[in-house]
Parts: sequence; structure tokens; C-alpha cells
Amino acid sequence: HIYTFYALGARWHGLQTRVLSSLWRLFRGKKNNVLRGRIDACDYSLDQLLLGTMLFTLLVFLFPTTFVYYLLFFLLYSAVSVIQ
Repeated sequence: HIYTFYALGARWHGLQTRVLSSLWRLFRGKKNNVLRGRIDACDYSLDQLLLGTMLFTLLVFLFPTTFVYYLLFFLLYSAVSVIQ
């Protein structure tokens, strides 16, 4: 069960980090251009910025909690792996 919680924590932590970086680019007026592999300038509407602000605030305040859970299960999984 420890590995399952570790894998879920790692996946959630990675997803949360990617979403936070994307929302940070939204505030700066930039977006990721997948086809060209670079960051381009973009104009966002007020609705997009308000939704981005609410999501960013929610994820920033949840980030320390999810990081601690990820760290806890990583350390437990590492300890069990070393013992075995």
C-alpha cells in the first residue's frame, strides 16, 4: 500500500507543479506553444484571468500539504526498500 500512496502522491505532485507553472505563465501573458516548442505571448480575457486566479490561489495553498504527503510516502517507500 505504501508504494500505491507514493505513486499517487508523485503523480499528483507532478500534475500540481505543471498546472501551477501554466497558471503562472497565464499571469505573465504567456502560453506554451507545443508545435514550436517555445513560450509565446498571448492575450487572455478577464474571465480567463479570474478563473486562473482562483485556481492558482487554491493550488498554491494546497501545495505545501500535498508536498508533505508526497515526501512522507517517498521516505516510507525508500525506508521499506532499503530494509528489504
